[in-house]
Amino acid sequence: VEDAATDLSFDRLQEAVAAQEKAIARAPGLIPAREELSELYGALGRRRNETEQLQVLAGLEGGRVERRIAVGLAYARAGNVDLAVLTLASALEQAPDHPLVYGALGRVWLDIAITRRDRPDALGKALEALERSASAPSATSEVKTLYGRALRRDGQVEAAERVLQQA
Repeated sequence: VEDAATDLSFDRLQEAVAAQEKAIARAPGLIPAREELSELYGALGRRRNETEQLQVLAGLEGGRVERRIAVGLAYARAGNVDLAVLTLASALEQAPDHPLVYGALGRVWLDIAITRRDRPDALGKALEALERSASAPSATSEVKTLYGRALRRDGQVEAAERVLQQA
């Protein structure tokens, strides 16, 4: 949807939003419509609406840690990093060894380390979370790239180079 959404004009995106909102009004538990609507809101930069849809999805499928990760990352995209960290920490309690949670948490901490000088602890937290995620057999190149960036930012150039080559 994201690729399709970028190809659509603003008017077409608005039409798609209206159609999905209508579908959800008829069937509030319609998960695919809510997923689509969330992505459309994201494409339009409507972060609050995107987050609301992701929260509803997390409620509808409360057992899926991936939904809680999506909500946490949406909070981060909306600029509410404190709530993002709290949401992801809560997801970590639900799934303490889930590499996706560590990857998402590491991403948020790395963003904090880059953008906020008042959080000197952020880089260490990013490194800790990303190391756990990057060492998992299922680690993606995206997570390894984030980990490499964090290592480089920490001055660990050789380690960063190794991880980035793996990515």
